Parts: sequence; structure tokens; C-alpha cells
Amino acid sequence: MSNNKMTTLDKISVGCDCSIVSLALSSEIKARFCEMGLVFSTVVHIKKKAPLGDPIEIKIRNYTLCLRATEAEHIYVMPLDCEKSLNQKLAQ
Repeated sequence: MSNNKMTTLDKISVGCDCSIVSLALSSEIKARFCEMGLVFSTVVHIKKKAPLGDPIEIKIRNYTLCLRATEAEHIYVMPLDCEKSLNQKLAQ
């Protein structure tokens, strides 16, 4: 289930990985996110979504971060192989 189409972070399913392509946010918020490690080509794992989709819990580098859905919809990502990421998580 490899998908090579760019989308936004809020549209990625729970349990899947993606790679950050760009941040379409104001310079102030963009700088804050970059300081937290949300930079080009960083792999992000979607851990959980609240029942109504807000907030979204992600794993980035070695920590967990919660984002508002309104922020996540401005983070453009490239989905990675979801099946591969799920199999790796189950093997651990």
C-alpha cells in the first residue's frame, strides 16, 4: 500500500509513517515547529487521533508530540509504506 502522493499530516491514518515535505504556516509557528524537529524529510509516525480527530499524537525522532488538527492540515507530507511500518511495529 505505497502511496507517493503528497498530502497533509491530518489525512494520514493512525499507525502509518510519513516524511515531512513542507510547512505552510506563518513564520512564527513554522520556526517553533522547526525547533521541535518538524523539518524536511523527517519521518513522522501517527500514534493516535482523538475520537473527533483533534488533537493528533505523533512520534517524531525520539519523542511524542500532540498537534492540533488545524496545524496538521498545514504540514505537507509524503506517505511511506503503511504496511511495512505496521509490520515493523508488530515485530518489536
